[in-house]
Amino acid sequence: MKRILLAEDDDDLRRFLAKALERAGYKVMGLTVSVPMNACRKNRFLFS
Repeated sequence: MKRILLAEDDDDLRRFLAKALERAGYKVMGLTVSVPMNACRKNRFLFS
């Protein structure tokens, strides 16, 4: 299963997008943009 990092500061939009991506077959890690992105790179998420 492919993983994707979802960085969005709007809680409602982040939840909506996470559900849609999970239904499409992705493992989603959702976070606010205040979390340092370098800390997330260690988890080898897809960035685009």
